[in-house]
Amino acid sequence: MFYLRPLVQNQNKLGVTPEEIKSLFCNFEAITTFHQIMAHDLQLQEAGAVFLKNAPFLRMYTEFVSAYDTCMDTLDKLKKRRKIRSFFDNIRKKTSKATGNLKLEDFLIMPVQRIPRYELLLSNLRKHADRHSPEFSKLDQALKLIQSIAVEGKK
Repeated sequence: MFYLRPLVQNQNKLGVTPEEIKSLFCNFEAITTFHQIMAHDLQLQEAGAVFLKNAPFLRMYTEFVSAYDTCMDTLDKLKKRRKIRSFFDNIRKKTSKATGNLKLEDFLIMPVQRIPRYELLLSNLRKHADRHSPEFSKLDQALKLIQSIAVEGKK
């Protein structure tokens, strides 16, 4: 949201169209909101239950992954405009402490990496869970769901 909201607020001044913003961010805002909800749930419940409950919503990542090349093309096109490139650089500088100096590109790759990271996390949790516990079964089911979503995202 470090880049999206300021861009939307300044789109007229920068000459950026709503279509360019949609093309650049796709469903990034929905993913961010979902991720915050899931992070909250993980503080209250075991991982297997949270991933099972939320697995259907993880499919929103596949939409972003499918649109990622278009997103990067749009970003390249926008960054050719000096005013926009400067705008993005200023946001990075202003938010560097909070974001670790990440560029917009660094944020936009995160949803692409998320499903494989969840798959790895669940695999590791499952490996260390007691095979006879209810959590093992939930982790196993959640891992299978995440793996199916990962396959969908590669199509």
